[in-house]
Amino acid sequence: MHRDPKISETTPFGAHSEMVAHPGGKSEREVELAIFKDHRYSFFYWLKWTRLLQESGQISESESPTLVTIDWHRDLAPPSDSDKEALNSLNQQDLEEVRDFTVYQLDPHNDGHVLSAAWLNVIGDIILLKNYGMEQKDHWTDRDGHNHQIMEFTSIDTFQSEITARDGPMYLDIDLDYFIKNKVAPYQRTDVQIYKDEEIESVIDPQNPLFQHILKYLEGITLASEPRYCGGIRNSNHILEVILNQLFTQDMEWRQ
Repeated sequence: MHRDPKISETTPFGAHSEMVAHPGGKSEREVELAIFKDHRYSFFYWLKWTRLLQESGQISESESPTLVTIDWHRDLAPPSDSDKEALNSLNQQDLEEVRDFTVYQLDPHNDGHVLSAAWLNVIGDIILLKNYGMEQKDHWTDRDGHNHQIMEFTSIDTFQSEITARDGPMYLDIDLDYFIKNKVAPYQRTDVQIYKDEEIESVIDPQNPLFQHILKYLEGITLASEPRYCGGIRNSNHILEVILNQLFTQDMEWRQ
């Protein structure tokens, strides 16, 4: 995927992104790494990337990448009927409109962006590694009648088995609050149990088969810092630093 200079600065407020070499050995291509505080901002990047993939002919107009998401929360609240009407009216070719929709019209609780994206077929199947609840499978039917599989895992082993059995384009989405062990209320600052560095590194490990497979098919990374669910800025920034050090050198070259 290549940067389009006409749209590179049309981003949600407070978000930042950088282009990095494709980790799968496709030296002529780059992928975008985006970081932001509010997880719903990922909607903007997924839509932008999917449209670029379609316009460049890398996928057909009916195809969309698999979403691989790592998150403490499920973030699978379905859009209401009025939300669906607003999504249907969204001009997906106007990234300023998409940006404003993402910021001002998606649910500010940051739990409705995944199925909103699936409703528009911006993402395909959804594979979630979460921190609580039962492992389960379901599906979501988008506005054009396509079925999107939703697979929720608490075990990294079953999560890995599902992903490595697939090929085709993927988005990697990480909410840093996954690396908090206990349930944390918004803005809670005490009694927050953060993963040890080695525990974070065992999940985000570019040497293991899970990440080797994801990186081969990667088309973009979204990172939600969500400090209000991480016990504050210091915890969130520390988790981010561990993840980035696992994936990249100081020169933002992939560690593989």
